[in-house]
Amino acid sequence: MQNFFQYSLKGIQPDNLLAYLAVLGLLRSLEFSKPEWQPKICWIGTPLTTTLFITENVNNSVIVNFCDDGVKHLGANYDIIGDKKNIDYEKDDFRRLALNTRMNRETAQVVSTLASDGVTKKVKNEVRVKPTPLCVMLGSGRQNFLERLRKVPRAGNSDDIQSTLFSPWEYTDEKQSFRWDPIEYRTYAHQFGDPSESRNKICTVHGANRLAAIGFGIFCSAPKSKNISTPGFTAYDYNTSICWPLTSVPSSLIGLLALMNHPSIVNKNLWPELALYGVTAIAKARRFQTGKYFNFSRAQIHYLS
Repeated sequence: MQNFFQYSLKGIQPDNLLAYLAVLGLLRSLEFSKPEWQPKICWIGTPLTTTLFITENVNNSVIVNFCDDGVKHLGANYDIIGDKKNIDYEKDDFRRLALNTRMNRETAQVVSTLASDGVTKKVKNEVRVKPTPLCVMLGSGRQNFLERLRKVPRAGNSDDIQSTLFSPWEYTDEKQSFRWDPIEYRTYAHQFGDPSESRNKICTVHGANRLAAIGFGIFCSAPKSKNISTPGFTAYDYNTSICWPLTSVPSSLIGLLALMNHPSIVNKNLWPELALYGVTAIAKARRFQTGKYFNFSRAQIHYLS
């Protein structure tokens, strides 16, 4: 039986969507750079601690160097988006993009994470695709989702990944983010000063956004009824939440993705069934809109026993 060595990821909080996407990005990047390590993740202890398992006993710096290499390579797949800034494709344009990339697994996967030409909406005189519910930036305030998706993964180094994984987050990076972190919800009514002014803006954790951009790349969407279906999401439009599993047994990327796609993940009454797969708890975060902006709440963690 293969021996595994464990590493506590002190920076990864289980109730933060950005952190969970970063975990998926970590697994994906290591599977690319060092598949022989067979990377796995679980959440153990009280409070829950995110823990990485690999087959080699190495220093943290070795892990983050291979992770950084994987992030930069996988981030290059987003170049197929071109100069497009946001997911506001007309239906026929998006279909052409999908057809042009369908013969390459990596680029086809990128397109499927963005939207589906089977789910559209009317915008003025255009028929546009509906973006994935993980896209919470539509161009307001010069916050452009696709532009950031192209740039963020490759704009950094192993140091920012090191601080993301192995240290408590300090929010000192003046970089672009994706609004996946609940701390980014800042309303005028609750602030001492105008949150849009530079002196009042909160910084981000750049390494987490780099990893999360890679984790985002596994959330392939597809048409379902009259709406778009994305792994883990309970609904879309006005009452949207995302659920993710927290396992007590080491789980691979494909294992976590299978749990995200399990029909029980979106039905609270069926959550106990997931305990059979080693799921200890379900984290559930709400997607909500305030004015022109969308955010995700901090997740509530529901223990299954």
